[in-house]
Amino acid sequence: MELGLKYRVIENPNLISQEGLIGIENYLESEGLPHIMDYFMCKWIETEGEYRGKLPNRLGALFKREYDIKLTPEQRTTIGNLAKVHMVPDEKYAFDFTDKFDWDPGDFGDRGSCFWGDNNEARKVMMGEGVIAIRFYSTLDSGRARAWLYQLDDKAWILFNAYGTLSTQVIARIFAKYLTQDTDEQWDYCGLKWLTVSGDDEGLVYINAYPQVIFMEDSIPPENVDLKFPVFHCCNDCGEWMHEDEANSAGRGYICYGCWLEE
Repeated sequence: MELGLKYRVIENPNLISQEGLIGIENYLESEGLPHIMDYFMCKWIETEGEYRGKLPNRLGALFKREYDIKLTPEQRTTIGNLAKVHMVPDEKYAFDFTDKFDWDPGDFGDRGSCFWGDNNEARKVMMGEGVIAIRFYSTLDSGRARAWLYQLDDKAWILFNAYGTLSTQVIARIFAKYLTQDTDEQWDYCGLKWLTVSGDDEGLVYINAYPQVIFMEDSIPPENVDLKFPVFHCCNDCGEWMHEDEANSAGRGYICYGCWLEE
């Protein structure tokens, strides 16, 4: 990965979108069937491995072998229909990576983002902690979307807070495909149950819905992640963010040094 260099990825229409996977998971739950991991269901047709063929047939074989459950024809049809309407389009995506969060709000579909508003100090914190941005372009000069990326270790990345015309699930899928091409290893992605920053998901580094983990195929992805970034508190009087070492705790909440002196 080189910062500032534009990359291109062409999607494979054999894949099922994260929205489709969520729909299938919800349907399986409504039928009282066991939970199945995303990476087993992400392809419409699988040509390798123990379970091959179209998704309804693979699930039917899995449920019969592992749980002694036989899917009904109606269940197979519903699963197939849910998958078909959420097939990934054959589309090209242009994107780059940067560790400098200095573009104007709205340049990448992120007008209204709190990271350029009340939580703008979060950009400095994230840059200091090694967070990078993945930015998407509709043309060479026109941005369409962005999201934040943080590398947990050699086998896992966290992606969160997508803005613009692409969801976190779509960007995670594209990033997983890029990593597969870049590293010659197979990467997959799935949703996290929760993502927090020093125990908080509504603090200075605010976490939006559906954070994702992108992981190497031979590893087990985490379900929950807490990013150990510096802790900041919002002044109860003036609304400014301050490092925990600079905050004074009062009976009415955290107060910055300036407001503390004015009391």
